[in-house]
Amino acid sequence: MKKILFCIVSVFIFSGCQPLYTHPIKDVQYFERDLKECERLTKHRMSVFIHEELNKCLQQSGWIQGKKD
Repeated sequence: MKKILFCIVSVFIFSGCQPLYTHPIKDVQYFERDLKECERLTKHRMSVFIHEELNKCLQQSGWIQGKKD
C-alpha cells in the first residue's frame, strides 16, 4: 500500500500537474529538501488526499503555491 501511495504522490510531483512553489528567501535547492521532508512526514498517513497534505506541509514551510504560466 505504501508503494501505491508513493507512486501516486510521485506522479503529482513529477507531472505537469505540479504547482509552482515560490519562497521569499529560499531557492530550488531548499525546495527539494523541504519536499523530501514533507514526503517523509506525510507518507505514513493513509489518506486519499495525500497530495493536499503534502501541499499543506510545504505551505507551512513557507512555500507559496502559484500557477505555471
